[in-house]
Amino acid sequence: MVLVHTLGHLSPGVLAVNYILSRCVDVGPEVFLTSPLSGNPMSCPKVRKRIPQVTSRVDCSCTFPFAPDRYPTPPLHLLTLHPEARVPVGPARPDPSAENAARRYALLLRRVDELRREVEEARGALLGILRAAPDRSLACEGGRYVLRESLGVEAIAWEPAQVEGAPAPVEVAPEGGL
Repeated sequence: MVLVHTLGHLSPGVLAVNYILSRCVDVGPEVFLTSPLSGNPMSCPKVRKRIPQVTSRVDCSCTFPFAPDRYPTPPLHLLTLHPEARVPVGPARPDPSAENAARRYALLLRRVDELRREVEEARGALLGILRAAPDRSLACEGGRYVLRESLGVEAIAWEPAQVEGAPAPVEVAPEGGL
């Protein structure tokens, strides 16, 4: 939040913020900045309030004689750097759209894995219920689940309520895969 609302107000700050966010595994592409933010950056006192564990270790007076009419902000600190320190140096940045695509893909794969685990848990719970039911079925809105066994393999089948023109019952894979 601090980086976005301080550096995000500067054109090169957008690149810096996106670079840092790109290194975080749990940040989706929707958080990345596409252009500098409008309005005013977060003030130094607000930064100190938000992250005291970091700012308490920094000796900073936040005085800017060259800008007496402006409240102290991190971008004003950047103006106090030596001119050579202001020029970003380093290798060319990879295509951000490729990075975003790779990040989104990795995020979706993690979500698929989580969903598979959830499906397996729900399947296990439903199997327990169906095994305990006298007729090995469970009535639900729109139909019922039935536990079937073939060659020693249990499968959960969905049988929709008898409606004219309804499709045949759907077999659910024994492994509960997506």
